[in-house]
Amino acid sequence: MLKFSMKKFRTAKINIFLVVVFLYPSVIYTRYTYFKT
Repeated sequence: MLKFSMKKFRTAKINIFLVVVFLYPSVIYTRYTYFKT
């Protein structure tokens, strides 16, 4: 049971990491274009 929950938590951490990796460049790009204008 504990091992299953740890595996679930690890998968969630990977998902959060992927979301951050995909969102971070778009946030930087939006902020860059916002300050550029």
